[in-house]
Amino acid sequence: MAGTGKAVYLPAGTYLMDPTANQTGGIRLGSNMTLLLDPQAVLQARSTSSQNYALVTVSGCSNVNISGGTFNGNNLDNTIPTPTAVEAGDCIHIVDSRNVVVEGCVVQNAFNDGVYVGANSSNVTVCGITSRFNRRHGMAITSGQGFHLVNSTFHGATGSVETAGGPMVNGCGVDVEANANQSIRTVLAANNRFTDNRSAGLAWGILTAANASTSDVFVIGNTVSGNQSGLNGENTTRSWVVNNTVSSESAFGIYIHDGMNTTLVQGNTVSGTGTGGDGAGIEIYNDTATTVNANTSTGNARYGLYVYQSTNPVLTGNVLTGNGTAGLAIVRSTGVTQSGNTP
Repeated sequence: MAGTGKAVYLPAGTYLMDPTANQTGGIRLGSNMTLLLDPQAVLQARSTSSQNYALVTVSGCSNVNISGGTFNGNNLDNTIPTPTAVEAGDCIHIVDSRNVVVEGCVVQNAFNDGVYVGANSSNVTVCGITSRFNRRHGMAITSGQGFHLVNSTFHGATGSVETAGGPMVNGCGVDVEANANQSIRTVLAANNRFTDNRSAGLAWGILTAANASTSDVFVIGNTVSGNQSGLNGENTTRSWVVNNTVSSESAFGIYIHDGMNTTLVQGNTVSGTGTGGDGAGIEIYNDTATTVNANTSTGNARYGLYVYQSTNPVLTGNVLTGNGTAGLAIVRSTGVTQSGNTP
C-alpha cells in the first residue's frame, strides 16, 4: 500500500501480511495519511527468514497518523538465522519523517523494536500505546528532535542474546540512543509505565556512538518497576527526572552516570532496588552538576543515595531511611553541597 493522502480503515479481523513486501516496508504510508484500525483488527507478520522487515513504514513523510488495533511481529514464528549482525524487524518503522502520531495501538513480538524512530525525524508523538514482548526494545529513538511519549506502557522487552555471536545491550522498554553522527534533542517521557523489561525501563544516551549527542530529556511522572534498572541516563546534557515512582529494580533504581551534565533528580520515590550494581535506589556516578532534591529512597539493598566520582553534586532534602548499608554514601566526589538529607 502506497500513501495516497487519505485515510485507510481496517475493520475487525486478522490480516496476514508479508512484512518484507514494498522494499521491506510492509505497508508504506504517505504524507497526510491516516491508518486507522478497529480495536479488534490485527496486522500479523507472516513468517519469514529475513529480519529486514516492518509491518508499517513511514519514510520521508509528514502529517501521518497511525491509530488503534494490534501490530504483531513474527518473533515467535520465523526462520531468521541467529546470531545476526542486523538489528532490524520492526512493527512500526519511522524514518526521515515529521509530525507523526502513533496512538491507541498494541505493538508486540517484533524481531527488533515495537516502534523505531530515526533518520532525523521530528515531532513524533506516541500516546496510549502498549508495547510488549519485543525482542530488542519496546521503542527505540536514534535521531531527531521533538519526541513525546505519553500515557503508554512498555512491558517485557525480552532482549536478544547476540549480535553475530557477541552480547547486545538491549531489552529496554524505551531506548533513546543516537546513532553515529546524529543527535537527539528534546524528549518528553511522561505518565508512562515501564515494567518487567530485561534491561532498563527507560534508557537515554547509553553507549553513545562517535560524534553523537543527546540533550534535553524530560522524564516526568512515570511508574517504573521490575526492570534491571529503572531510569538510566548517560552522556546527556540537561535532563529532568522528576516525580517518578520506581520500585523493585534488580540493579539500579535511578542511575545517572558517565557523562551526564546538568541533571535534576527531584521528587522521585524509589524503593526495593536489589543487589545488582551497587544496590542503590539513586546512584550518580562520574557525572557533572547533578542536583538530587526532595526524593524518597528507602528499602533498597545497600544505599538510598550513592554518589561516586561526581563533580559539583547538590544533595538536598532527601529522605534516605531504611536502606541495607547506608542512607547516603559519597565517594571520590568533589565540590559536594549537601543539606537536609535524612539517612
